[in-house]
Amino acid sequence: MSFRRSSLAQVFRSRSFVPHLCASFAVALALVGCGGETDPLSTDTGNPPVIVGQNLQVTPTDAGVRVSGSAGTVPRGARVEVVNLASGDSATTTANSDGSFDVELAGAVTDGYRVYSDLAGQTSSAQLTGGSATDSQAGLAGLQFLLESAEGYMPLANTPVRISFDATTVNISGCNSQSGSWSLCDGRLCVSELSRTEIGCPAALDAQDVWFSNFFTSSPLVTQSGARLILEGTDASLTFLDREVADPDRPLVGPTWRMDTIIRGNGASAGASQSTDPTTLTFQPDGQLVVFVSCNTGTGPYTASNGTLTLSEISYSFPPCKPTGDPAVAAHVYQVLAPGDVAYQIDARRLTLTRQDVGLSATTD
Repeated sequence: MSFRRSSLAQVFRSRSFVPHLCASFAVALALVGCGGETDPLSTDTGNPPVIVGQNLQVTPTDAGVRVSGSAGTVPRGARVEVVNLASGDSATTTANSDGSFDVELAGAVTDGYRVYSDLAGQTSSAQLTGGSATDSQAGLAGLQFLLESAEGYMPLANTPVRISFDATTVNISGCNSQSGSWSLCDGRLCVSELSRTEIGCPAALDAQDVWFSNFFTSSPLVTQSGARLILEGTDASLTFLDREVADPDRPLVGPTWRMDTIIRGNGASAGASQSTDPTTLTFQPDGQLVVFVSCNTGTGPYTASNGTLTLSEISYSFPPCKPTGDPAVAAHVYQVLAPGDVAYQIDARRLTLTRQDVGLSATTD
């Protein structure tokens, strides 16, 4: 996508023209004012408009919260949408002439919020969690979306479709996973030939994967507005919703996590369970981890910070019961949850713990 460049006359209309202070027309053309200061709100530099995350704040109100940005947070005149990731409630406004904004919506300060800024076909976003903001990201790179609705095509029921973008690659997850390089060209999503996994899907799901492959490689028109991404092809239109809005990350503390996968090296075994009662983990607000594994219950202190769990010794009850299932699976759990540091990652309703070359994965509601 391209950006409008201001003419020389527009530059001089927007600033006082003092000939003896401005050395050359090149300075003006570069949108640099006298004294060398750039216009922080201009979108004429060729760079996508971004959100200044450190200027964002969330404060409580009688009706919920106010999410605001001080001067220079977003481009002037941008459409701003704020979504409460815990409830899905949203509010929109238009940024002021100094790039500030504020909106009120239902929620609590402790909820997560995603802020979107749309201007001239360009979208940027930033996330507020626990009062602090992530770095702003522009465009599609770094975002994931879930299929919300479709016109001209009827997706199979109960078969979620997820797309994710990094700087150069788009991934499409249906029954199989497909990936290819992508770019934006004249308002269209241009995707190279897609490669895909082959896990032996049922015929109907396999046919749906083929349909999505053909759709994404047909260069559909792109509209990105706040939390939604709309792709319009010749015969169908698909609307996707930001995954963090459609299916937000669950909190580590509070839910009961049910293990269903063990990880060894580069491999993972799904459906891992050593009894009719699966291994569960509950991180309690008082800093205690409660583990149920192989008919035994264990508790021990934990701390969590920046994607790392620090575990202390877990004391297991070892009641007089007869464990069922594979004892090697229980031994694997004990190894992952041994004292020390364990990396953790939450993606929607899935928690993954890894310690060097071993780990486990669990889900919650």
